[in-house]
Amino acid sequence: GSSLAAVTGGSGLGIATSAGVAAAAVGAAAARTARMRRGAVPHAVSPLSGSGAAGGGSVASSAEVGGSSLVTSMLNLSKNIIGAGILSLPFAMKGAGVVPFMLGALLFGLLNG
Repeated sequence: GSSLAAVTGGSGLGIATSAGVAAAAVGAAAARTARMRRGAVPHAVSPLSGSGAAGGGSVASSAEVGGSSLVTSMLNLSKNIIGAGILSLPFAMKGAGVVPFMLGALLFGLLNG
């Protein structure tokens, strides 16, 4: 209708382009799924180490590519939570003020040993 013409400038090109991008993404995902069903193992690409297909090194074997263990996952989760807490400290100091923030940090530091 007229609202479609107003959004796309009257050509309808914006919708066709979005549909084409969505179809390409679905096609790429289907191809990836088909490769995984055939037993292809994805490999990591690291531009820093030069490994992987894009880096020019050898393709990683299935022994090199593996999931993380429960311990590794828990450590990563802990590091992310602690990192988010540390990054929120400046915002807390801005909201509370310097003196109350320092007193609170000292209090929690003493409580944690």
